[in-house]
Amino acid sequence: MVDSFLNLSSMEESSEEVVGALPVVANLSMGFERLTLYFTDRRLIVGQGGKTGAASVPTTFMLGSIGSYLGNLFGRGKGKSMKKEAEAKYPRPTAILSLHQDNFAISFTDIVSVNLTRKPINTGISILSKDDKFDFTSRIRFDDVLSLFQNSLAAKLHVETKLEDDSRR
Repeated sequence: MVDSFLNLSSMEESSEEVVGALPVVANLSMGFERLTLYFTDRRLIVGQGGKTGAASVPTTFMLGSIGSYLGNLFGRGKGKSMKKEAEAKYPRPTAILSLHQDNFAISFTDIVSVNLTRKPINTGISILSKDDKFDFTSRIRFDDVLSLFQNSLAAKLHVETKLEDDSRR
């Protein structure tokens, strides 16, 4: 599942570049974690963005936009939009992997399937690898999410649409 350090150096020698990025959220038992999925021509790199614990969630709900503003003011929500990220040059894959000890890569050959679920307010992303399963959500336009996965994993991609949002139940 996770590339070893020996494989990383051989992949870098062949000038691997990041071709796209997708901000996602992974739900945790107590809160959630912001991540970015970086797409290269041969693997998917999962980069850490920051965890938000359960204690901050009620505050955000109670304060609404004021809580969001304060969160952005004090460092939360520093993510760039997908369009801005696409315009900027992405870091090298090895640089992304070295930014945080929990960043990791999944080779496209290790990915068994990708399920995209179009929902009214977000897109569900489920990635099944040979060793693990990863579930994410993204609020980026569905067509943009679909395009990133079609360009790299079209043969392993399954798409469905849900008319109701079952995440609020």
